[in-house]
Amino acid sequence: KRGVGAPLVLREPQDERVVGVGGWRGSPDVRGSRRYYGGVSPSPRARKGLGQHWLVEGRYLSRIAGAGDITDPDTVIEVGPGTGLLTERLAARASRLIAVEVDPRLIERLREKFAGAPNVTIVEGDALTMSAEEILAAGGGGLPFVVAGNLPYFIGTAIVRKFLRDALRPRWMVVTLQAEVAENMA
Repeated sequence: KRGVGAPLVLREPQDERVVGVGGWRGSPDVRGSRRYYGGVSPSPRARKGLGQHWLVEGRYLSRIAGAGDITDPDTVIEVGPGTGLLTERLAARASRLIAVEVDPRLIERLREKFAGAPNVTIVEGDALTMSAEEILAAGGGGLPFVVAGNLPYFIGTAIVRKFLRDALRPRWMVVTLQAEVAENMA
């Protein structure tokens, strides 16, 4: 049963593995839970105020990364990379990946994690207030571009609309949203 705030994951919510708002914190197979790591959490707790939830189930991360047709000239903009698990899969497919993170607690961890990946740039900023042009310039990306991400439930609609209304529009978007958010957008 999905908890309040649990994101829609490719229309298969009955098998979500999420850490954070609506997640299964006590589940032994959820990375980030203290139980999984023997009492030591390797990453900061999801911040409820930012609507953070970290998808950790590998098959869903792979499906999200593979859902779009990333071509060689595409720049991928990932909104809210969090702990970087989806970022890893996107980086393996993209010639250029710009991950935009608003939480300063996660920025340094992400930069350390992807220091050896020349195709990945971590940009500290708010994807809601930055234009696509600003994000592309900050990350050294270009056109065409695509957007991917596991979006915070309470700003998912705003992020999708922002990119669709921006002067520079993505070639495509693949994002996860809470079921109610997706249904209201349809």
